[in-house]
Parts: sequence; structure tokens; C-alpha cells
Amino acid sequence: MAVAMALQVPRFSSPLVAYKLSAGFQLVVALMGGRFNTSFSLGSDFQLNLLQQLPWGAGVNLFALLMLWACGLTNGEDISENCQT
Repeated sequence: MAVAMALQVPRFSSPLVAYKLSAGFQLVVALMGGRFNTSFSLGSDFQLNLLQQLPWGAGVNLFALLMLWACGLTNGEDISENCQT
């Protein structure tokens, strides 16, 4: 489960590749195209773009990061014991 949560943390965008993944809830802060923005969503979302005219940027899904922290990842503990499905 920790790997699934970790895959939901990053958001990035460029003219070469763009990626985002969320399953459930997302609360995102990002700097995209030189502008700071925030967003939230309830539901699943996946995006993988190759060679598109998208702006440069990066962001973080704060909810997924919080869930990883709650599972003990940031404390260096064995997350397989704390985050069972």
C-alpha cells in the first residue's frame, strides 16, 4: 500500500513528459507554468502525456504525503508492518 501512496505524491509536467496519479482524494500544491496553484479532487485520476505542448512544472499531493507519513515512512520504520491492506 505504501508504494501505491508514494506513486500519488509527485506531479510533474514538461513538454516531454507529464505525470499525475490519484486514487481517492487529492490535495495538490504546485508550481506550473510559472504560477502557483492548488487543487483538490475526490475520485481517481491518472495522466501520462508524452511529447505534448504542456508547461514546465512540479507539484505535490499533500494528502498522499500525509498518508505516507501516517504509515511511518518518514520515520524510517518498516512500513510493511504499519500499512497493511
